[in-house]
Amino acid sequence: MDILENLPIIHLNTADSWRGGEKQAFYLTSSLHQRGFVTYCICQKNSPLHEMLSENRLPHFPVRMRSELDIIAAGKISKLLKKTDAKILHMHTSHAHSLGYLANCFYKVPVNIVSRRVDFKPGKNFFSRLKYGFPDKYIAVSKAIRDILINYGMSEEKITAVYSGVDLIQYKNIKSDYLLNEFSMLPNIKKKVKLANVAALTHQKDHATLLRAVGIIIKKFNNFILFITGDGELKDSLIKLRDRLGLGDHVIFTGFRNDALNLIDFADIFIMSSRLEGLGTSIIDAMALKKAIIATDTGGIPELIRNEENGILVPRENSEELAGAIVKLIQDKSLRRKLSRCAFKDAQDYSIENTVNKTIDIYRDLYCVYLNKTG
Repeated sequence: MDILENLPIIHLNTADSWRGGEKQAFYLTSSLHQRGFVTYCICQKNSPLHEMLSENRLPHFPVRMRSELDIIAAGKISKLLKKTDAKILHMHTSHAHSLGYLANCFYKVPVNIVSRRVDFKPGKNFFSRLKYGFPDKYIAVSKAIRDILINYGMSEEKITAVYSGVDLIQYKNIKSDYLLNEFSMLPNIKKKVKLANVAALTHQKDHATLLRAVGIIIKKFNNFILFITGDGELKDSLIKLRDRLGLGDHVIFTGFRNDALNLIDFADIFIMSSRLEGLGTSIIDAMALKKAIIATDTGGIPELIRNEENGILVPRENSEELAGAIVKLIQDKSLRRKLSRCAFKDAQDYSIENTVNKTIDIYRDLYCVYLNKTG
């Protein structure tokens, strides 16, 4: 008999967007449910994650969570933890970390776990020290994130690196021909080299450097187009920068799209220009879709991309180097094919099954420790 059998496992995600952390929370909830575990997800009310859980009829509780210090939300979460007799609480965002800590002040869960996806240093104020000392385990999505936490002063024993996973089956039926019709208004779209970036329009994704790189490229080439897929607080300022640089004919902001994978498949080259990146599941998507990849040498990205082997790495915040790499791949089809073949092979190591199996092992080990401590 598995020690986790009939043991309530709760996932907590506070985001009202659909990004890497939300995908992982959904994948884990879905996979655990399919394997017969008792699992629930507490999610932001009316969020994309709420919609996905509802559509797939997965057990969940929508809660309005307004901030990381929302005491009312923390109280509601604690009541849900008590109602479900939660034995493991897995927090998937920074705000979930805070609210999970506060909820534990009202109802103590035996095992608490935080997934850490961001590669900036934790704060050092009083509340940060409290909440960062509270979990039993941190699951870092890359070795780079693990090292940041260790350098912050956390014990190595409390941190385990588990790479984010993707559903490799979903890529087999991806079709993108319909996008030729959707973007038929663009001159010679079929013949142009298509570049794609899929990322939230935020400071850490650094689309400004990508736009400046395109501004350099158009001085030499114009037979390409860049699709930037995503939404965020910098959308208006980035569109203004594009227009100021005279890139209106070469850069299309598509906004958030449910068919982001199809857009990656539509492209010849995938680009990630982040200045901060915990790992980058969009890069794994591009690898699995056999794309030539250019990405910045930051955070956990070098754990996915090996320069000149399965992609090209460039220094972060360097538009000249990024432009040079883009031009190189635009000109060299054989290099694109070589990199994409190697990337596709490497993508097989990042299945969601591997992620779920390693996460379950962590749950099991931590609950055994809890049982030993309580006799």
